[in-house]
Amino acid sequence: MSQSGSETFSTLLRNVLGPDVPDGLVPKSTDERPTSEITPYEEVCRRAQRLLNALVIRFELDSPAVISYRSAYRLLSGDSGAVPPEWSMACAKWLVRFCAETEPVILRLLGRVCLDAFLVSAETRRPRPEHWATAGYGQQAWEALFGDAELWPEDQLAQSRRRR
Repeated sequence: MSQSGSETFSTLLRNVLGPDVPDGLVPKSTDERPTSEITPYEEVCRRAQRLLNALVIRFELDSPAVISYRSAYRLLSGDSGAVPPEWSMACAKWLVRFCAETEPVILRLLGRVCLDAFLVSAETRRPRPEHWATAGYGQQAWEALFGDAELWPEDQLAQSRRRR
Protein backbone atom coordinates (compact mmCIF):
# COMPACT_ATOMS: atom_id res chain seq x y z
CA MET A 1 0.00 0.00 0.00
CA SER A 2 1.31 3.43 -0.81
CA GLN A 3 2.15 5.94 1.89
CA SER A 4 -0.56 8.22 0.51
CA GLY A 5 -3.08 5.41 1.09
CA SER A 6 -2.04 5.22 4.75
CA GLU A 7 -2.26 8.98 5.08
CA THR A 8 -5.71 8.96 3.50
CA PHE A 9 -6.86 6.30 5.96
CA SER A 10 -5.52 8.37 8.86
CA THR A 11 -7.49 11.34 7.56
CA LEU A 12 -10.63 9.20 7.42
CA LEU A 13 -10.07 8.08 11.02
CA ARG A 14 -9.63 11.71 11.99
CA ASN A 15 -13.06 12.34 10.44
CA VAL A 16 -14.59 9.41 12.33
CA LEU A 17 -13.40 10.92 15.58
CA GLY A 18 -14.61 14.42 14.80
CA PRO A 19 -13.04 17.81 15.39
CA ASP A 20 -13.24 17.80 19.19
CA VAL A 21 -10.91 14.82 19.67
CA PRO A 22 -7.23 15.72 20.08
CA ASP A 23 -4.90 14.45 17.33
CA GLY A 24 -3.03 12.42 19.93
CA LEU A 25 -6.08 10.15 20.31
CA VAL A 26 -6.24 9.21 16.62
CA PRO A 27 -5.35 5.49 16.58
CA LYS A 28 -2.04 4.78 14.92
CA SER A 29 -0.80 1.51 13.57
CA THR A 30 1.35 -0.39 16.03
CA ASP A 31 3.06 -2.30 13.22
CA GLU A 32 6.53 -0.81 12.81
CA ARG A 33 7.38 -2.70 9.60
CA PRO A 34 7.88 -0.73 6.41
CA THR A 35 4.69 -0.49 4.35
CA SER A 36 6.32 -2.53 1.58
CA GLU A 37 6.58 -5.54 3.93
CA ILE A 38 2.90 -5.59 4.88
CA THR A 39 0.60 -7.83 2.85
CA PRO A 40 -2.70 -6.44 1.54
CA TYR A 41 -4.63 -8.65 3.98
CA GLU A 42 -2.52 -7.44 6.91
CA GLU A 43 -3.23 -3.87 5.87
CA VAL A 44 -6.99 -4.54 5.94
CA CYS A 45 -6.58 -6.08 9.42
CA ARG A 46 -4.66 -3.02 10.60
CA ARG A 47 -7.33 -0.72 9.22
CA ALA A 48 -10.09 -2.70 10.93
CA GLN A 49 -8.38 -2.52 14.30
CA ARG A 50 -7.72 1.20 13.94
CA LEU A 51 -11.34 1.80 12.92
CA LEU A 52 -12.55 -0.16 15.94
CA ASN A 53 -10.25 1.85 18.22
CA ALA A 54 -11.54 5.14 16.75
CA LEU A 55 -15.17 4.11 17.27
CA VAL A 56 -14.40 3.04 20.85
CA ILE A 57 -12.80 6.42 21.52
CA ARG A 58 -15.95 8.13 20.24
CA PHE A 59 -18.02 5.88 22.50
CA GLU A 60 -15.87 6.58 25.56
CA LEU A 61 -16.16 10.32 24.90
CA ASP A 62 -19.98 9.97 25.03
CA SER A 63 -20.30 10.68 21.32
CA PRO A 64 -21.02 7.21 19.92
CA ALA A 65 -20.92 6.56 16.20
CA VAL A 66 -21.80 3.53 14.12
CA ILE A 67 -20.85 2.84 10.53
CA SER A 68 -22.86 1.32 7.71
CA TYR A 69 -21.83 -2.00 6.26
CA ARG A 70 -21.10 -0.41 2.88
CA SER A 71 -19.06 2.48 4.34
CA ALA A 72 -17.03 0.09 6.50
CA TYR A 73 -16.35 -2.11 3.49
CA ARG A 74 -15.16 0.85 1.42
CA LEU A 75 -13.03 2.19 4.27
CA LEU A 76 -11.38 -1.16 4.96
CA SER A 77 -10.85 -2.21 1.37
CA GLY A 78 -9.27 1.09 0.32
CA ASP A 79 -6.66 0.50 -2.34
CA SER A 80 -5.19 -2.58 -0.67
CA GLY A 81 -6.38 -5.04 -3.30
CA ALA A 82 -7.12 -7.58 -0.53
CA VAL A 83 -10.88 -7.46 -1.05
CA PRO A 84 -13.01 -7.01 -4.19
CA PRO A 85 -13.77 -3.36 -4.94
CA GLU A 86 -17.46 -3.87 -5.79
CA TRP A 87 -20.16 -4.13 -3.10
CA SER A 88 -22.30 -7.27 -3.12
CA MET A 89 -24.09 -9.56 -0.68
CA ALA A 90 -20.99 -11.78 -0.66
CA CYS A 91 -18.97 -8.72 0.40
CA ALA A 92 -21.44 -8.02 3.20
CA LYS A 93 -21.11 -11.58 4.51
CA TRP A 94 -17.31 -11.40 4.31
CA LEU A 95 -17.32 -8.05 6.11
CA VAL A 96 -19.45 -9.30 9.00
CA ARG A 97 -17.27 -12.42 9.48
CA PHE A 98 -14.08 -10.39 9.20
CA CYS A 99 -15.22 -7.68 11.65
CA ALA A 100 -16.43 -10.28 14.15
CA GLU A 101 -12.85 -11.56 14.32
CA THR A 102 -11.11 -8.29 15.15
CA GLU A 103 -9.31 -8.08 18.47
CA PRO A 104 -12.10 -7.54 21.03
CA VAL A 105 -12.32 -4.53 23.30
CA ILE A 106 -14.36 -4.04 26.46
CA LEU A 107 -17.24 -1.56 26.29
CA ARG A 108 -19.13 -0.59 29.40
CA LEU A 109 -22.49 -2.35 29.63
CA LEU A 110 -21.80 -4.59 26.62
CA GLY A 111 -18.58 -6.34 27.63
CA ARG A 112 -16.34 -7.79 24.91
CA VAL A 113 -17.13 -6.46 21.45
CA CYS A 114 -15.48 -6.57 18.06
CA LEU A 115 -15.87 -4.20 15.13
CA ASP A 116 -19.10 -5.92 14.08
CA ALA A 117 -20.85 -4.29 17.08
CA PHE A 118 -20.54 -0.94 15.27
CA LEU A 119 -21.78 -2.14 11.85
CA VAL A 120 -25.32 -1.18 10.90
CA SER A 121 -27.66 -0.97 7.95
CA ALA A 122 -27.72 2.61 6.67
CA GLU A 123 -31.50 2.39 6.34
CA THR A 124 -32.37 1.09 9.81
CA ARG A 125 -29.26 2.25 11.69
CA ARG A 126 -29.30 -1.12 13.43
CA PRO A 127 -27.31 -4.34 13.00
CA ARG A 128 -28.90 -6.95 10.80
CA PRO A 129 -31.05 -9.52 12.65
CA GLU A 130 -28.38 -12.22 12.20
CA HIS A 131 -26.00 -10.19 14.39
CA TRP A 132 -27.82 -11.02 17.61
CA ALA A 133 -27.29 -14.78 17.27
CA THR A 134 -23.56 -14.43 17.90
CA ALA A 135 -23.36 -11.18 19.87
CA GLY A 136 -22.35 -11.54 23.50
CA TYR A 137 -24.93 -8.89 24.48
CA GLY A 138 -28.59 -8.31 23.87
CA GLN A 139 -30.36 -6.06 21.44
CA GLN A 140 -31.83 -3.97 24.26
CA ALA A 141 -28.36 -3.24 25.71
CA TRP A 142 -27.07 -2.30 22.24
CA GLU A 143 -30.07 0.00 21.68
CA ALA A 144 -29.45 1.75 25.00
CA LEU A 145 -25.89 2.59 23.96
CA PHE A 146 -26.13 3.06 20.19
CA GLY A 147 -29.80 3.77 19.47
CA ASP A 148 -29.10 7.48 18.90
CA ALA A 149 -25.53 7.16 17.65
CA GLU A 150 -24.27 9.17 14.71
CA LEU A 151 -24.14 7.19 11.47
CA TRP A 152 -20.69 7.87 10.09
CA PRO A 153 -20.04 9.18 7.47
CA GLU A 154 -23.61 9.59 6.26
CA ASP A 155 -24.65 12.04 9.03
CA GLN A 156 -21.54 14.14 8.51
CA LEU A 157 -22.16 14.33 4.77
CA ALA A 158 -25.79 15.35 5.32
CA GLN A 159 -24.72 18.09 7.75
CA SER A 160 -22.19 19.50 5.28
CA ARG A 161 -24.85 19.55 2.53
CA ARG A 162 -27.25 21.49 4.79
CA ARG A 163 -24.57 24.11 5.52
CA ARG A 164 -24.19 24.93 1.82
